[in-house]
Amino acid sequence: MSRFKKSIFFVFTFFLFTFSCSAARKCDIEEQSKLNSEAVNIKANYEIRVRRFKVDNPPDELLGTPEADDYYAETDYFQINILNLTENMYAKVTNDYDDTELIYNYSDTKNGNVAIEWNYVMELTKFKIEIYSSDATGCEDSLLRTLYVSLPRYNDYSTYAVCEKVPDYYLCQRYVTYEHVDFSDFEKKIKNEIAKVEEEKKEEEENNIWYNKLLNFLDDNKVIIISIAVVLVVGAVVVVIVYKRRGDKNEKNN
Repeated sequence: MSRFKKSIFFVFTFFLFTFSCSAARKCDIEEQSKLNSEAVNIKANYEIRVRRFKVDNPPDELLGTPEADDYYAETDYFQINILNLTENMYAKVTNDYDDTELIYNYSDTKNGNVAIEWNYVMELTKFKIEIYSSDATGCEDSLLRTLYVSLPRYNDYSTYAVCEKVPDYYLCQRYVTYEHVDFSDFEKKIKNEIAKVEEEKKEEEENNIWYNKLLNFLDDNKVIIISIAVVLVVGAVVVVIVYKRRGDKNEKNN
């Protein structure tokens, strides 16, 4: 290697080393601690929202009516929220449904908040949100925090008429957090649940019948019952008085 090339190499190495040391000095413990404190305030959650849109073909039952002209269809979607992002950070968002990778800088937010629309409501989806330090800091691209948001899935069984009999049953909920259940399993389990609910209802009705009979008996015989109660109370009072008087006489005789 010639002397000139060696000189160029050493100068390049010197500047590279100097730049690296300068960057390292900027990202010191104090800066890292400050960024970590900011990252703690970042939150993530989701909402189930409804989108309304105009359709050209309203349901047949509305055709020829005034409602047909103003008919809007509705569909659900998820909104994933990332809150409190600052200029010192950016978010990298991925999910386990597809290979999409989205980057959100502070300039992409509304006062530090990000709203991501997600239309695949039929599948369970888990979002991974990685928070990195931005180039506004001395610690650019340092991973500060990782958040996860797990989305439920829409359960189309919830619209089945049979679910009207057991609306609180877990297989009849509109949104669920378990994998799809085969229809044969759904049918078997829903029948068992309906039979269980009907049996409980029958037992409750029988208990109510017994309770009502008791109330009716007490109401029909309240005069007799009250009379017996008065006699018993009076008798008890008399007995107490008699025993008390006998006790007083025994004390005087002693």
